[in-house]
Amino acid sequence: MSLSAFNMPVSYIVQRLLGIPGFMLFLCFRGFCEAWTAMKLGDNTAYMNGYLTMNPKKHINPIGFIFLILFGFGFSNPVPTNSRNYKNIKKDNAIQILSAPLSGVVLMFLASFVLYLFWFIGLKLNLVVDIPISYYGSGYGILQSAVTTVGTGGVLYNAFLCILAQTASVSIYLAIFFLLPLPGFDGYRLIANFLPYKFYSALYKIEKYNMYIFIIFILLLDFVPGLSYIISAPANAVLFGSNWILSKILALFV
Repeated sequence: MSLSAFNMPVSYIVQRLLGIPGFMLFLCFRGFCEAWTAMKLGDNTAYMNGYLTMNPKKHINPIGFIFLILFGFGFSNPVPTNSRNYKNIKKDNAIQILSAPLSGVVLMFLASFVLYLFWFIGLKLNLVVDIPISYYGSGYGILQSAVTTVGTGGVLYNAFLCILAQTASVSIYLAIFFLLPLPGFDGYRLIANFLPYKFYSALYKIEKYNMYIFIIFILLLDFVPGLSYIISAPANAVLFGSNWILSKILALFV
């Protein structure tokens, strides 16, 4: 999440590589959940356009994905919907919009649960090199430790655990990120959904510049001290809260 991407230190590259599966899974799961929710609410637009799938080709936007890899924040292809097909347009549209960030919370918890499960298995097989929460930190440091302590098989096993940790982190960070009131984001769409129709023409004029607004905001995250805390603070609270629960469950068996 820094312009240090252009310096490309080894630790940064490793961390980004470990995050790629998580980025892809999050974007696909998010799009799938949006399409599924819309269909359940009576709108088959996304389904008819092939968005009820986990196929990366349907959900991943190449430019948005490059932003994700370089800066940690990006975007996917929008899921097409037609709110006129809903029984209660305002309410059902809000539910459909909220399904996107909620999918991130669900994926975060699932990835964390699988991480703790396989960490426990790895503990029994003498393959893990640190406590579960450490895998959310430097993947490069974890893999360095694995190279000197558990051999090739152990390195691959620990890389898998790091990928799970990155998937959990990516999911909750991007879920919070998309809740920001930026044009095209979930937070913006949710606010716009409840505004009177007389504001729609003004919103349309703003939305024409959504890419420029997005790029400016990404740059501000790097240059304005403390701005990133509007994302990291709630994301870390949810992430470590779920890990606290899972650690208590794990303690019953270790």
